[in-house]
Amino acid sequence: MAENYSDLLTLQQASRDIFGGRVSYHSLRRWHVLGVGVPPIRLRAVRIGARYFVRRCDIDEFLAAQANPDLYKRRQKTERVEKAKRRLQRAGA
Repeated sequence: MAENYSDLLTLQQASRDIFGGRVSYHSLRRWHVLGVGVPPIRLRAVRIGARYFVRRCDIDEFLAAQANPDLYKRRQKTERVEKAKRRLQRAGA
């Protein structure tokens, strides 16, 4: 794995830039075993601020976020708002 260390650091920096957090080294190793250089299905242990989030992410989503991080963050916010609205409707109904 030592020969891929620089690639892991590059991917870690990319994840930091895109997701505003730091992806765990073990997740990076798991992604890198596939030789794709991007997370396949699961994005684990993303640290944003002082909190850790475990969330799912596929390759297309990651590449889209890499191409346009602002759009990705805006879409994530919209999804959170929609989810909160649905939760409130269920609680009221």
